[in-house]
Amino acid sequence: MVVYCYLGIVLLSAIFGSNEEENKPATETPSVVETTENEVVEETKQEEKLVFELVAGEQGEYGTPMTFNKGTDGEVTIIAYHIPAGEYTVTNIGTHMDQFNIYSDETHKTEEGWEEPAESFFVKLIDVNASESFTIEDGQYIKVVEPGKWKIEQK
Repeated sequence: MVVYCYLGIVLLSAIFGSNEEENKPATETPSVVETTENEVVEETKQEEKLVFELVAGEQGEYGTPMTFNKGTDGEVTIIAYHIPAGEYTVTNIGTHMDQFNIYSDETHKTEEGWEEPAESFFVKLIDVNASESFTIEDGQYIKVVEPGKWKIEQK
């Protein structure tokens, strides 16, 4: 009889104990909500694509002066636009057909002794209001020639 009472108590504890566990609030719920909020924030950031203009002769947010052939009669300083790496669309919003150029930050000297970009990655003549897609990587810059005016949109 004592054994049956003991087994009954164990059985009741198991039944009511499991119900108590089911009724307890889950401690992992906040982390699930937090993850969901972070995912929403990430998605919002991805939806906010860069859109900006590059205008010849204006440094703006992305431009830095770069000098070639420093200390010579052929010294030339340009504005090198270093934008975040990625895929973009460029639109000529200027008043003339113009050339859009992407070069490497690395330079080399020609046989004649002139310093110039080591590589050109994208050189395209683009008509007014026309657009082209391009990709730019770290270590590359955009060169805008007078009277160029461009709208850049991240894809």
